[in-house]
Amino acid sequence: MKPFIADILEKALNNYLFLDPESAQRLRALQGKTVRIELSGLAFNLQIQFIDSKIVVLDRDNVEPDTIIKGSPFSLLHVAFARE
Repeated sequence: MKPFIADILEKALNNYLFLDPESAQRLRALQGKTVRIELSGLAFNLQIQFIDSKIVVLDRDNVEPDTIIKGSPFSLLHVAFARE
């Protein structure tokens, strides 16, 4: 991912998290963890780390992820907005 896209995405995610006062406490449990998100059908991968109760979007996939989330954009959005 190009650095300027990673920077924009990182700022957007952290601004969104700032709206929820409890997010910082929830993110502490993920401190130092790396998640890789693979969107099938788009050949798009995103790697994020949780540092100091914030999300850091990595511009390279050079860190071994602690977990990988795979799926189509539609299926991942469905899971994200599911109430259960």
